[in-house]
Amino acid sequence: MWHVLSTRWKWLASAILVAAGWAAPVRAGELVRVCTNQETIGAPTGELATLLMAHVARQLPDLRFEYTPLPWTRCLKMAERGDFDAVLAGSYSVDRAKYLTYPQKVDGSVDASKRMFNLGFAVIRRVGSKVTWTGSQFTHLDAPVGAQLGYSIVEYLRAQNVEVDVGSSTVISGLRKLNAGRIAAMVVNPFNFEALLHEPEFEGKLEMVVDPLIQNKPYYITLGNGFVAAHPELAPRLWKAVEIARQTADVGNLYAKYLGQTQSSLRLKP
Repeated sequence: MWHVLSTRWKWLASAILVAAGWAAPVRAGELVRVCTNQETIGAPTGELATLLMAHVARQLPDLRFEYTPLPWTRCLKMAERGDFDAVLAGSYSVDRAKYLTYPQKVDGSVDASKRMFNLGFAVIRRVGSKVTWTGSQFTHLDAPVGAQLGYSIVEYLRAQNVEVDVGSSTVISGLRKLNAGRIAAMVVNPFNFEALLHEPEFEGKLEMVVDPLIQNKPYYITLGNGFVAAHPELAPRLWKAVEIARQTADVGNLYAKYLGQTQSSLRLKP
């Protein structure tokens, strides 16, 4: 079933990318090479990013966006060495800020008004488990918490003195580890992976706890330091276009649709 779901998402992604102008752009303009997390292509977060960037592209017809989906850690490594001009939908971290530029306020702090959207992490636990995120800490942990390598949530949890297992390269492999009792919980983006819990392998065995979300925070299109240095006038225009796109009704409606009717969805905006 998951294979069928993944195939359907990939087919949908191809159709959306072409319609939005992400694939094979024909107009002339300054090329912006963008790396995207391949795990979100065709998934809800990917659809949300696609819709938002389609709005951005219409605002900035002098730019030509070329998107390459890769594993997240590879995206970051290649951006660090300058193989990409931008990374799509990444949150702030001290390490990333060494080679990626975020929108900034006059005082040098990161400007969250130029975000693509807000995202947080949900806890997946075994049915019957008492593992809980209180909003500031985990309770009832008797094993490490699973998270994906390269995600900033790993830094955050470790700063809270949580033992983190990053040995799973994909969410589904982490859920299998959780199902087998090798980790106490898994933290995931609730947009993309709620559907997995309805797979026969996990249904009735694992459950997702959305409220409160862990580390709800802004996600940005970040630009390589070298690209910003070469095109200093481009970055503020791009981030302003992102801000305008985020505030459109269709982006807001899609965001609310994927959050569902949880307490979080009533509090949060993209």
